[in-house]
Amino acid sequence: MITTAHEKPAMTVGLNQDGLRGQAARIYDPDSDFVVDDSLVPAEFTDGTTAYHGQDVVIADDTPNVYGALIVYKPGEPNNTVTLPHYLLAVPTQQYGTLTPAEFRCFYEYLGLTRPWIAQYLNVDEADVRGWEDGTDPIPVSAATELKGLARVADELVHKLATDLQAGGVMTTYRTDAQFRAADPFGLTYPASWHRAVAARVADRTPTTTIDYRD
Repeated sequence: MITTAHEKPAMTVGLNQDGLRGQAARIYDPDSDFVVDDSLVPAEFTDGTTAYHGQDVVIADDTPNVYGALIVYKPGEPNNTVTLPHYLLAVPTQQYGTLTPAEFRCFYEYLGLTRPWIAQYLNVDEADVRGWEDGTDPIPVSAATELKGLARVADELVHKLATDLQAGGVMTTYRTDAQFRAADPFGLTYPASWHRAVAARVADRTPTTTIDYRD
């Protein structure tokens, strides 16, 4: 069985297990460093990257299909999926305790996100998010995993843009969500505030870079 920081040992997903949608999981093949034999099950995500043993994912299906398989996606990338047999997925037996309330709020505010947006993204009520922040309710592993996935996507974009602007230049950002979605520069569905936060981090790394609105 696998373990991760702040979690109790995990158990593999059962063939008839339900209520899995949105749960954090880990790809787990006890016999190999590889996920599956390519001749048996597709082992590549939509983006072409190969799924691997020990990789953190989020389960998209409520229960395994008639073939015993589940669709999973990379945290923060719900459209980047792969289908795997249930026995290659492990979920933690303890679904709470991966972030403190303060860490959870600091994470999403650092990313330029709001409580209403996070609630909508996680498909929960805003009151649930408030309860996590207040410490009234424990933060589910699935929510913490998704939030860390959003942070990873932002980190990768900041690194790419900062590299491109190493010699300086103009970092273009957006005033409104509508403008950001219309431009759709990265194929993302995040708010414009998320992109502005990315722009600020890029400018911080490249002192000769300026930030300006597209219009």
